Amino acid sequence: MKMQALRIIALLSLLLMLAIAPAYAQDRAGAKRKIGKCVPVSGSMSTNFISEDTTLGTVTGDLRGAISATLLDLLPGENGRFIGRIQHRGLVTESGDKIFQAEALIDLTPVSEGVFYGLYRPITIVGGTGRFENATGTMTPYGVVDTNRGEVILRYRGEICAGK
Repeated sequence: MKMQALRIIALLSLLLMLAIAPAYAQDRAGAKRKIGKCVPVSGSMSTNFISEDTTLGTVTGDLRGAISATLLDLLPGENGRFIGRIQHRGLVTESGDKIFQAEALIDLTPVSEGVFYGLYRPITIVGGTGRFENATGTMTPYGVVDTNRGEVILRYRGEICAGK
């Protein structure tokens, strides 16, 4: 009797999941087609230097895809810190949509020889393609820049709003 009750509960659970799954998948697909309003975004970026001043790598989380950035200038700051002027050459999502970003500043604090904690000042979203056409918003990445190994690991948080 217990075994039959367990089978019925398992079958009902499976039917419930099958009934909910298409609606969930439709909502997720709809959300991927168009932003529709302001939405929070977060994830991580992992890049490697491909030249002395340019990085290329992957983005995970809400904006998963690829990114490239170029260091335009590196200025001395206070207390041994540096301020980097960065131009992101492209953030392309895995669906092929592009997100355009204004020139950005990153504050770099030395942690050890050749290793820095990096905190971007808010990066402005200035449009894009596909679902990001005319989008606005900001993102604030932060993390570690290791010039010895040529690696950059960042977390990002922000908000992107659909264009009109």
